[in-house]
Amino acid sequence: MRNFRISNFGSGWSGLGKSVQYEKEAFEGNPCMKLDYILGESEKDLAPIFSSPMSSITLSSLWIMGILLFLSWPYTSLYRYLQDARIPWTFFSTFAGALIIISYINIRCGLGEIIPNIVYARLEREGVTTREEERDYFSYGLPQTLIHTLTLLLLLLPFLILAGAINGIPWRIFILGLSIIFSASLLCRQVAFLLLLIWGRWRLSGYLGARLFFCFFLFATGFFLPAINPLLLLFNLHFGQRLPLGPVIPSVVPYFTVIPAVILVFSVFLQWVIFRKNRRRGLG
Repeated sequence: MRNFRISNFGSGWSGLGKSVQYEKEAFEGNPCMKLDYILGESEKDLAPIFSSPMSSITLSSLWIMGILLFLSWPYTSLYRYLQDARIPWTFFSTFAGALIIISYINIRCGLGEIIPNIVYARLEREGVTTREEERDYFSYGLPQTLIHTLTLLLLLLPFLILAGAINGIPWRIFILGLSIIFSASLLCRQVAFLLLLIWGRWRLSGYLGARLFFCFFLFATGFFLPAINPLLLLFNLHFGQRLPLGPVIPSVVPYFTVIPAVILVFSVFLQWVIFRKNRRRGLG
């Protein structure tokens, strides 16, 4: 009887240990319970939001935005500008700067370039798949991308509000400008992440391909697809009917039809690519 009780007592502790271990693994494997994509800096993290390298990049972005706002600040009253039929460049320069900054940061984040590319870092991460590559895009990668892009936009929001107030921009135009920045930078992140999935980290082809898309989308489309060029749209929002140069874009509907559709297509395609890669690795 004593042996039986001791045996039951031991098996009970063994079962409890297995249960605790199972719950620990479930906790660590649950994307909603982990904050690695916010604070972590391990070899499994692609672009942690508040890691030390990302914090340094964000601080530099704030300095750049402050310089842009200072350089475009109207040093005469708005009444004098209106009297001379001129418009301060504060709104366009600040919003265009935020667009370029956040889009380029997202290019680097999507490629996994935030973690320093030094010899020891590369040796530690060579051949290691990140959590973004292992988990479903819709349940992990896309929410992380949305949260990170929104965080970057919120950090720059005080500069954008001040720029809009200086130019007397209506709230509708202000919200449209924020939406253009958010959607354009989100697309840049998705394209860079796709190149990462195809070619891997620290590949020259991925590095050049992401930068070529960045230049093509933000600048080259202005020559043959002006209706979906984010910089030209911001330029048109800035000047309205008094556009001094460039094509007049009468509506933002083409942009907000095409770009969200492209983002949706990329989201589905990224989900499919991750599923195929994980199935080949035996993770799916």
